[in-house]
Amino acid sequence: MWANKSLQGINRRVFGVVRGERVRHSSGNADAYNARNDTKNETQNIAKDISESAGGRETKRSRGPVVTEEQMKNWREHPEAWRSKLSVFTAGSGNRGILELLAASSTKLTRIWRLRHEYSERLAQQMMPTSHNQMGADLAAANFLYHRGAKIKFARHENWMLKSDKTNKTILPMRFENGWVLEKIDCKTMIKGGMRYEGLDNLSKLRSLTWISLKGNKFIDDWGVDKLTSITYKNLEYLNLAECNITYRGLIALWKIEPLKMLVLSSKIESKEVDIVCSMLEETNPKLLIQFE
Repeated sequence: MWANKSLQGINRRVFGVVRGERVRHSSGNADAYNARNDTKNETQNIAKDISESAGGRETKRSRGPVVTEEQMKNWREHPEAWRSKLSVFTAGSGNRGILELLAASSTKLTRIWRLRHEYSERLAQQMMPTSHNQMGADLAAANFLYHRGAKIKFARHENWMLKSDKTNKTILPMRFENGWVLEKIDCKTMIKGGMRYEGLDNLSKLRSLTWISLKGNKFIDDWGVDKLTSITYKNLEYLNLAECNITYRGLIALWKIEPLKMLVLSSKIESKEVDIVCSMLEETNPKLLIQFE
C-alpha cells in the first residue's frame, strides 16, 4: 500500500511537469528553453526520489523488523515461567564471577578447612594441669587415651580397656584413687589421626609405663620421638614406631632409653643411614632388639 501511494504521487508530479511544458511551449519560443531546463531538473529530482524510495524500501525488507534486547529478554523470561535459584549466577546477572571464584578456590578452601581441623585437634590434645592435679598422672593419661579410642592396660589388671569394647564394664574414676597404675598403651586405634606432638605431654610422669605402641600414628615425627624419649626413658621396655613419619634423625634420640629391649620399625624407612643408627643403638644397649615389619 505504501509503495502504491508513493508511485501515485510521483505520477502526478510527472504529469504536472509534462502539462507545464506544453503550456510553456504555447507561450512562445522565448520561454521554451527555460521550460525545458525546468523540466529536466524536475525529472532528475523525480528519478532521484524514485531511486531513494526503492532503495530505502529494499533496505528495510533486507534488515527485517528491529527487536531490542529488552524485548528478547521479555520473550525468553515469561513472568509465569519457573526459574531456578541458580539463575542468579547467569551471565547477565552480574554474579557469575562469584561462582567462578568459588570454583577456582575450592582447593584452597579444602586446605584451609583441614588446617583448622588439625589446629583444633592439637589444642584438644594439650595437657590439662587441672586434670592431672585432680586425678593424678596415671588416671589423667588413661582418661585422655581411653576417650580417644586408644587401648590401655593397668598394672594388676588382666584385660585391656577399649572404649568401643561393650563387654568391658570397668569405669575409670574421675578422681584420684590408689591402685590405678598405667602400664601399657596402644595408640593404634586412636581416632582423628592418632597422637600429636602436643598430646605426648599427657604421658609425662608415668613412672610405671613399660609398653607403648604408636604404630600408624602419622603425626609422630622426629620431634615427637625426641620428646617421647625425654618423658618415658626410665622404665620403657617396648616401643613400636612402625608406620610413623620418622627418619634416622629421630632414631638417634632413642639412646636415652636405657631399659629399652624391643624396638619395632617400618621396613619403608630402611636405608644406609637407618642401618648405621640401629647398629649404634644396639652397640650402646646390648639388650636392645630392633625388628623391621
